[in-house]
Amino acid sequence: MRTHHSQQEIATVNQALTTANHDLSAEEPVEKKKVRLRYTKRITYIAVLTAIAVVLKTLGNMFTIVGFRISFTYIAWIVAGVMLGPIGGAAVGLISDALGTLIGGLPPNPLLLLSSTLFPVFPALFYRLPLKNEYLKVVLGSIVSLVVCSLGISTIGLMYIYNMSFFKTLVTYRLAQVGVFAVNLVCIGLLFPVIKRTFLKE
Repeated sequence: MRTHHSQQEIATVNQALTTANHDLSAEEPVEKKKVRLRYTKRITYIAVLTAIAVVLKTLGNMFTIVGFRISFTYIAWIVAGVMLGPIGGAAVGLISDALGTLIGGLPPNPLLLLSSTLFPVFPALFYRLPLKNEYLKVVLGSIVSLVVCSLGISTIGLMYIYNMSFFKTLVTYRLAQVGVFAVNLVCIGLLFPVIKRTFLKE
């Protein structure tokens, strides 16, 4: 009888160990699946925002008068920075500007490409600041992007293209972007509650 009970106890222990090992092995694929889904979700967001930015940039190229480009590309870049962080936002800025420029029939300008790549980075960084007003963080980061990228780096890039001084290039081709940028910020303000509720839950 003792031998029979011992065999039953050993069988029970083995069954418990087998079940535990099975549970542990089942957890690993679940975690990997979560990581894979998170990665896939991120890639999808990058692709969608890049496509939106390309469309907006292409439409903006069609409505350009003496450097005044009626474009809402800033919206896609700012949203990309806030949603995807500095790296994901930079990817959207880089890819969308390169594709949009090629679609417009022009070769990408390195400085203009750098400007577009960096533009989503500042809203992404400022959005991580410990401020209660989240839209204020977006506005502050976007203003830095406007000054550094649109009015700074982009002006230098156009300066060499048009063979003008920095100030003349700024006044002629870039200063009007402040108005376009302001309109984009207003649109961001209207869209931000929806963006926050839908995409920034985590």
